[in-house]
Amino acid sequence: MTRNIKIIKKLKDFLKFLKYFVSMQNIYLFNDYVGYIKWKIEMNSSERRYKTRLAEAASCQPSFLSQVLGGTMDLTPDHAMGLSEFWGLNHLENDYFITLTLIARANSRSLKEFYKKRLEGIRKQNEKMADRFQVDTFVDQPVKSALYYSHWLHTAIHMLIGIKAYGSVEAISDYFSISSEQTMRILELLASIGFVEFKNGSWFCTENNIHISKDSNMFLLYHQQWRQKCITSLDSDKNAINYTSLYTISKDDQVVLKNMIFEFIEKTRSIVINSEEQKLMCFALDFFEVK
Repeated sequence: MTRNIKIIKKLKDFLKFLKYFVSMQNIYLFNDYVGYIKWKIEMNSSERRYKTRLAEAASCQPSFLSQVLGGTMDLTPDHAMGLSEFWGLNHLENDYFITLTLIARANSRSLKEFYKKRLEGIRKQNEKMADRFQVDTFVDQPVKSALYYSHWLHTAIHMLIGIKAYGSVEAISDYFSISSEQTMRILELLASIGFVEFKNGSWFCTENNIHISKDSNMFLLYHQQWRQKCITSLDSDKNAINYTSLYTISKDDQVVLKNMIFEFIEKTRSIVINSEEQKLMCFALDFFEVK
């Protein structure tokens, strides 16, 4: 019972951290521009004259900005552009922020809906995994893709040999409890694809930044294999994090959570790239509508 309470507390702390960590640079979590400006002010509360500098960037009086924050006035697109440039928003973020101001200024319901659809289009652009990370590693190479993703051991061994202690057939075979013959066949397959090489008596990983897109014929199989390993970890790995929850939320919050997840994935990738290879870990995450 005590252990469960500790786990729940850690999970709550983690979710609190995740929300803060992700929202730091994610404008797509906001459904109104005033909320975003207030958040920016809060995050820069230690900076002197920050609100005054915002007013200067927007080319308006500080008193006008205060009225905007109070909900009695709205920014113009020109004001919004000035703030966007001040914050260094990229093209897509700038488009999103200005569209938020246009929604607030629109008088008719039809015009508001028009801008909301535009906003949704911007969000979808932001959500595209291939654009956010990279194109499919095996684009236009269906045979190599089929070979690589046909069994979970192929991807697992490929990643494992990034750890110095597992550069030999014997070490790999012991780790996965498989025969040396099977290990050798997989290493030869990976070498034929160009992902590993044998040099100075050891196997080395030559490419480890791999991405599979939803358009790949192997996408479903790849995820099925590792979800099955997740199920296995429920009993075999006491240190694993296994979390499942069902809940009902609004459409707006569905978008908020999706963007939080995408941003968190980006953060994990930036950590992994610079991390020393010591443990082979699987990070699997699902967020979907139940039907």
